Amino acid sequence: MLQQGPVFGLQSMLANAAALIPLLLVGVFAELASIKGILLFAPWIVLGGVYVLLVLTVRMARGEAPSRREVLESFWEQPKAASES
Repeated sequence: MLQQGPVFGLQSMLANAAALIPLLLVGVFAELASIKGILLFAPWIVLGGVYVLLVLTVRMARGEAPSRREVLESFWEQPKAASES
């Protein structure tokens, strides 16, 4: 119990430090381009990153990449409970 506070504090600090780099990059791009451009393209960049991470995860887990349709369908599926699998 005594170690929970420092552990959660360290976790919070690491999460904030990890978020700093993307935040600074978005700020630099907003200065160079425009805020409207960032707000238009940032969600697509994030979606592309999620797609790549899903493909890599599935490829590492079962050795074959899913089709694009399978990846897009996985965005709306609810994960199966441990008792169902």
